[in-house]
Amino acid sequence: SANDYLPHNYVENSVAYTGTHDNETVAGWLDSITEEEFENILDDIEDEGIIDENQTDLLQSALEFTDMTAEEILTHRIDVIGFELRDSMDYILETISETQFSRYPVYDRTIDHIVGILYTKHLFRELLVDDDVPLPSLMLEPVYIPKTMKLNAIMNEFRKSQTHMAVVMDEYGGTKGIVT
Repeated sequence: SANDYLPHNYVENSVAYTGTHDNETVAGWLDSITEEEFENILDDIEDEGIIDENQTDLLQSALEFTDMTAEEILTHRIDVIGFELRDSMDYILETISETQFSRYPVYDRTIDHIVGILYTKHLFRELLVDDDVPLPSLMLEPVYIPKTMKLNAIMNEFRKSQTHMAVVMDEYGGTKGIVT
């Protein structure tokens, strides 16, 4: 039964339903079981009618989602649209108009040397004040991640760094791609 897998306080306090759980205790417990054990728990509680098949599928999909790595979801370097530090503002504005992304990597000479991230809203705000604003003054510091980083760790990095784009590095220190 599902109760065989659950920690004593989980069943006793109806953690799943009352919202009275200690998040750290539950998170620590979840970190201590294997994916297979968790899937068995889901199957058991579905069999007992506690959750339905759709809820089980949703939870299993979420589990698979967090197992994904940066390499599996990245936009490959050959498909990345970015700007070279010395690109003209006319070229940058034309490219933004054509592609309509909210952020772009900025590189120095090659895509392997991404030096910043350009947010279009910052660019447009500054252009209202100064139509000759230098590109480097608009860039935010890029976040670099390894291609093996898991999706949940990427999301945590995004929250920590308050950004929505990361540069995925290959094993040689070059740019493999970006994730957003």
